[in-house]
Amino acid sequence: MQGLAQLPHASDSVLVALRAQLELTRSFQADLLSTVYWSLGVVLVIVVLLVGFGWFANFRVYQRDLEGLKRELETFVAKAIAEVTTRLQTDLTSALTTGKKDLENASSAKIDALSRDLLGRIGNLSRDLLVMKCDSLRAEFKQQVLAKTYGSAATSALRLLRDALTFDWDFYKDLYTNASLTGLIESLGKGGVLTASELKDATELLMRLPDSYAVLRDRAKEAVRLATTV
Repeated sequence: MQGLAQLPHASDSVLVALRAQLELTRSFQADLLSTVYWSLGVVLVIVVLLVGFGWFANFRVYQRDLEGLKRELETFVAKAIAEVTTRLQTDLTSALTTGKKDLENASSAKIDALSRDLLGRIGNLSRDLLVMKCDSLRAEFKQQVLAKTYGSAATSALRLLRDALTFDWDFYKDLYTNASLTGLIESLGKGGVLTASELKDATELLMRLPDSYAVLRDRAKEAVRLATTV
């Protein structure tokens, strides 16, 4: 009879432990989400500033100054993205370290699920950063076409094609590949020139395209073949 009386107390202790573990997991995931959203917000602000400044520069400075500013902006964006990525990795590492002791008491199945969720969030963040970079290059290309700097526009189209080919998801790969090929054909057709290194890059990138892009790929190859090089 005494053993039966102790069963409700043991069951209550298990429920309390499970509830505490669930609350810890929810708090940990909320911290991770907050870090990811903060990082995305910072990158979005940087991209908006970059596009706005690019528009101003195209109408206010000479072509030589514009090329120099563009290189500086590229360096700035790369540095900002690296800083955001480092900050995210640091915060994630800190969060993982803080919750390590409590997570050791969780079941292996829950740990595996949390790890998969964390890896998925990191993968989504990397994809979103690449999407923002491609959108920035498309905006840069449009501004250069408006400014009639077709050589710079051709350079932006090549950079967009290079990034487009790194996507694993076909939706974004098709979207940015088609945009880059169309932009390359347009800019070279309007008199854009290529450097020797850009000509080499263009040839290599176009060779990597599958036959599903045959129509635009072949038109781009012809435009590259006829383009003036410096």
